[in-house]
Amino acid sequence: MSIGKEETQNVLPGNISEALSQKSIDREDEEDRIKESRSLQALDLLMQAGHKKVEVRHSDLFPELNAILGFSFDDSTRFSTSADRQQMYVGFNFSMPLGNKKTKAQKQSVQYETMQAELAKIDFERDLRSKIKTLHIEMDNIDRRIKLAESKLNLSRKIVKEEQRRYKNGQISIETLINSIQSELEHELNVVTLSVERSKKSIQWMQVTDRLVVKNNQIDL
Repeated sequence: MSIGKEETQNVLPGNISEALSQKSIDREDEEDRIKESRSLQALDLLMQAGHKKVEVRHSDLFPELNAILGFSFDDSTRFSTSADRQQMYVGFNFSMPLGNKKTKAQKQSVQYETMQAELAKIDFERDLRSKIKTLHIEMDNIDRRIKLAESKLNLSRKIVKEEQRRYKNGQISIETLINSIQSELEHELNVVTLSVERSKKSIQWMQVTDRLVVKNNQIDL
């Protein structure tokens, strides 16, 4: 009589399976990934646009004095005599913007929006770093639990192997062997459950660090 279990295979797509099965996360370029975050870059663009608007509104508040430099050529006929006259002239154009109160209000509004974008960037980066730190702690904790669970599973497999030998020799009952196999399956299920949990954390980590970018059916790690 033979009692055992069927082997299962991983059916995840190759690249994803390989990425999630990594025991250690590459954290060396994590700081660069944070700085290159698409969300942070979008907030940077908002800030730059806001600063540009402030500059424009600021310039609208002041009068302008522009120098005018010109040159004219006049061909005229006087007293049956042709004469060419060339003239150089210099002048100034002064303009005073109207509605300064409205412009000031618009400038203050843009300044407020820019400040909000700056605060949003600071908050986002702080939250991003906090999420990454939390994920590191959670993944390290799961890794330790997986290591312990795998040790228990290996031990239970040795026990089952020995119990099968003893059962064949009539030293133990079928109930004892079944209990050993059931214990092994429970340890194996625990390893699988923890591995799935670890994979979920890996996906979350890749997501917050902008690593989960699919290009030509490849995961950019």
